Amino acid sequence: SLLSLIKYLRDEFECSVASDKHSHQLPEELALIGIRHYGLPDRFVLYLPALINLILRGRFDLVYANGSNERSRGAFWATKITKRPLIWHIHESLRSHRYMQTIRYAQCVIANSKNTAMRLMKYAKVPNPIVIPNGVDVDKITNAKKESRINLSSRFGLYDDWMRIINIGRICPDKNQIALIYLAREIVFHCPNTCFIIIGRPESEYLKHLKQLVAQFYLEEHVLFVDYLSDVKTVLQGCDIMVHVSKKESQGI
Repeated sequence: SLLSLIKYLRDEFECSVASDKHSHQLPEELALIGIRHYGLPDRFVLYLPALINLILRGRFDLVYANGSNERSRGAFWATKITKRPLIWHIHESLRSHRYMQTIRYAQCVIANSKNTAMRLMKYAKVPNPIVIPNGVDVDKITNAKKESRINLSSRFGLYDDWMRIINIGRICPDKNQIALIYLAREIVFHCPNTCFIIIGRPESEYLKHLKQLVAQFYLEEHVLFVDYLSDVKTVLQGCDIMVHVSKKESQGI
């Protein structure tokens, strides 16, 4: 979501991104669109002074904090010390926590859904969060469905004429893929020429449980697990239906 946003902001503003110095994918993606990345120390006691120094040295006029993590809380204190305005963008379904109270002191708080805004008002006492739903970068969407379908068949060994149902997200209890396996059993019973593609970085024990269910329901030929993919648009283009069964979701991309 940050990459989709900053790609358009850079046309009007000089933008840079500061994050964990050990992150790899984000700096690489930023370099592709000409955005400078600063890798800061992991430990909060070192991260905060480094961020303050970066803001002052770079003469940045405004700070944007992405999420409710410790780095964003560091950004809050850095802006208080450097007297810069702060935009705080929240994507998560918040719970009550003493750190959440600081969010309301940002100059602007953005929520990615009405549910997130409600939680901001309840737990962080934010009086007027602005709701801006997550966007989809339409420039990344093409009409090459036929070509993507053929490539997908070759890549994962799928039947060309089978219905393809896809699920994307971390493979974990909150994302509720177990419900998808039970759904698959019902659908395959009525429509045997159907396959399910489940994409996401897995929690090992949960994935093990899902695979046991797949074997128990004789769905090995119909359910495919794929590890994390950085770019899923071609996989989406090669499928017919997307199913989202998450239990907890403020609003996914």
